[in-house]
Amino acid sequence: PAVCPGDHTHTARPMSIILVTGATDGLGRALATRLAGDGATVLAHARSEERARETIGDLLDGPGDVRLVTGDLSSLDAVRALAEQVPDRLDVLVNNAGIGTSNPDRRAESADGYELRFAVNYLAGFLLTAIPNWTGRLPIAGLRLRRVLRRQRARRDPRNGEGEPLPAASGTR
Repeated sequence: PAVCPGDHTHTARPMSIILVTGATDGLGRALATRLAGDGATVLAHARSEERARETIGDLLDGPGDVRLVTGDLSSLDAVRALAEQVPDRLDVLVNNAGIGTSNPDRRAESADGYELRFAVNYLAGFLLTAIPNWTGRLPIAGLRLRRVLRRQRARRDPRNGEGEPLPAASGTR
């Protein structure tokens, strides 16, 4: 059965292909395990193959259809390379990966020069969601993403001065 709002059985649809970022630990690992057990094809993301073997080797070698995809989400080029590992059909994208910090007073930067937590926790997920080939495959997420982008653009745009709202695009609220 498909998962519907309010339905807490969380049974994957037959033949679902689901990408779970951050599948090596915590909620991502638990979700990947559960989805594989429910019959979904799980694309389990890890920073590297070595990290995956250390943390989810049992899941990768287990009875479910779990496939490894790798990429360091602190690099936008690596995020694009991760997207290339995903098959043409993708039913669900779970942007779960994220990092915290052990020293909030020290600024760490990504390979692209962004603040590290911003790069991993926001930009990587945004880029994965915005991959052009995927928006047609994930129409609901793509539609919601376009609405969010319009709203964000209307709130602040550095090209339009200090936080002055831009004219709203037609059809947005």
